[in-house]
Amino acid sequence: MKLYNFDTVLTFGQHKGETVAEALKNNPTYLEWCYAHIDDFYVTDAVWYAMDIHRNLEAALKSGGVDANEVRKAIANNKKLHEEKRTKYKKHMMDLFEKELELQLKGNSQSIEEDLPF
Repeated sequence: MKLYNFDTVLTFGQHKGETVAEALKNNPTYLEWCYAHIDDFYVTDAVWYAMDIHRNLEAALKSGGVDANEVRKAIANNKKLHEEKRTKYKKHMMDLFEKELELQLKGNSQSIEEDLPF
């Protein structure tokens, strides 16, 4: 599970070695595809808002040349996907933090207990 921000270097795919910002500039639909199709691909809110898909949908809605209800539904689905992924990532990170904190609080108690004579 990885969170991508503008400075994160991509380690896979056709934009391997580029930062997220560079990939957004060079091929914005690539990150939109990654976000929609790769379960463990998470982006910050700032990256999500920078993706063209939202601006394109909102521009289509303003132009009036499309079915407004369909565009509104697509925008709502995009926001829902982002919120679901955001919540999943946050839960994952909180679980990791809780496990690490528990280990820190225990210290070396298990090994000490094994050495006690009683």
